[in-house]
Amino acid sequence: MDFGGLHLEDRRIRFAADGKEHFITYKELVWAYLEDNKIVIHTQQKDQYSIEMDGEEAEKCLKALKREIPELIAGHQKGGKLPLNSLDNVRDLGSIQTKDGRCILPGRLLRSGDLYHISYDDQNYLCREYKLKTVVDFRTEEEWEERPDALLNGVDYIEHPILEKSFAAMEPLVRFSGDGEARMLQLYEDLVLSQRAQSAYGSFLRILKHHAEGAVLWHGNEGKDRTGVGTALLLRILGVSQTEILAEYMQTKDYLQKDTEFMLLMLENRGVPRRALKNAEIMLGVKEIYLQRAFDKIAEKYGTFDKYVKKALGLTPFDMNFLKDRYLF
Repeated sequence: MDFGGLHLEDRRIRFAADGKEHFITYKELVWAYLEDNKIVIHTQQKDQYSIEMDGEEAEKCLKALKREIPELIAGHQKGGKLPLNSLDNVRDLGSIQTKDGRCILPGRLLRSGDLYHISYDDQNYLCREYKLKTVVDFRTEEEWEERPDALLNGVDYIEHPILEKSFAAMEPLVRFSGDGEARMLQLYEDLVLSQRAQSAYGSFLRILKHHAEGAVLWHGNEGKDRTGVGTALLLRILGVSQTEILAEYMQTKDYLQKDTEFMLLMLENRGVPRRALKNAEIMLGVKEIYLQRAFDKIAEKYGTFDKYVKKALGLTPFDMNFLKDRYLF
């Protein structure tokens, strides 16, 4: 099969790059993804190649590669949103690049909101395409009972509350009359400095350390605050730059926009006072300053991030390197 400059032959692919012709066996291919009008492929030898072709042909090529090589990791670059119909904020951290030039392996690390409304088709997609093995739920017992996750066949569930009380439950949001922005900043401080949160995030990272195969998915309610901080801590440990961490975090704003607008409209129709409505809008949102406050407080109290990881999260330098070896390519 021929796709522009890439040819699928008997158990190998052939293409021209860097002024010469390359032959790579199927067994050597690790992952492939689309980037603009190119197919980008990575090999076991950690070589990367880009083959130009038009968009439609590139999509056909990616599907053909996946069909010929079922174990191939196929996806989009830079932690893209998963193509699910029932959930809007499920993301694969795969392909996010670290400061030393490595990338996070796609298909292993998924962040999300709760799985209460996930459809059967989307459940099958996660199990089939991502080999989902473990779900880590950051919510409180009260939140689990109100919106229980759908149970996926063959998936282990770990209840792992980060906070003692739900922060974003609807009624407390409506009743809150203080400064919404100040409350969010305090929340993010608590998420990195409180003993409970530190212990919980440390345990979460050790779950990832011992997870040998398939994907792990972690979530809170909407997948923005507890999930956002847990994801940011992981990315920092893996060596992702602060700029990339903030950019990944801010994707949540776009993916949750429709849900946020719906909730605010519902509150407005209930006759919620304007000040409470404004606070609800603040506390349902995400801003860079929230996550930056968390990292600033870590630096203020512990000096360096590595000291925070060791003293507060209980991970050793060996643990950090183990996570890098497990999830980076």
